[in-house]
Amino acid sequence: MSGLTPYRRIAASLVIALTATLALAVPAQAAPRAETPLSCWSNADTGEQQCFEDDATRNAAIEEETGKDLRSGLATNLAAAAQLKLGSSVTSLSVSASATYILAIFYWSANYTDSTWVVTSSYASLCSTYSYSDNDITGGWNNQIGSFKSYGTCKTKLWENPGFSGSSYGLVKLGPTLGYLNDKASAYTISD
Repeated sequence: MSGLTPYRRIAASLVIALTATLALAVPAQAAPRAETPLSCWSNADTGEQQCFEDDATRNAAIEEETGKDLRSGLATNLAAAAQLKLGSSVTSLSVSASATYILAIFYWSANYTDSTWVVTSSYASLCSTYSYSDNDITGGWNNQIGSFKSYGTCKTKLWENPGFSGSSYGLVKLGPTLGYLNDKASAYTISD
C-alpha cells in the first residue's frame, strides 16, 4: 500500500476491513441436521410410541386407537386441576377416563416450532402420582429436541445421554430454548 495515494490507502483499508467483518459475520456451517422427523406420539399408559406423516394423521390415530377424544394442553391443565380437587380416588390409574390428555409436547426447534412429538395419558393428573420417562429417545428425535411444553401436573427434564446421564435441563413446565442441551437430548422424564 506504500505506493498508493492517501485516499486509495483509506479505500483499500476499508475494503480489507469490510472483507474481514463479513468473514466474521457469516456463521460457520453447523453440522448437518437430520431431516425433520414425522409427527410422533408416546402413550404413557401403554409405553408404545408411533410416528406419522403429519400432526393431523397422528391426532386422528390417537383418537382411533384410544377410542377417546384428544384434549389440548389447556384442557389437560383444567382436567388435572379438577381431578386433584376431587381427590386421589379420581387420579387413581384404576379409574377409566373419558379423554386422552396431552402431558407434554416436544418440538423440533426452539420456541415451540416445527414438528411435534406428544406424550399422552388417559389421566390428566398422571404426574401427581406417577412419572413417565424414556431413557433412550428413538423415532428420529434423539439429539433433535429444540423446545418443550408440559401440561397438567407435569414438568419435564431432559438429559444429554441415554440412561439419564450427562448434562440435564429441567425439571420445568416450559423449555422454549434449551441452552447447551438444544438438539442434544437423549432421555427425558415427565413428572411432578
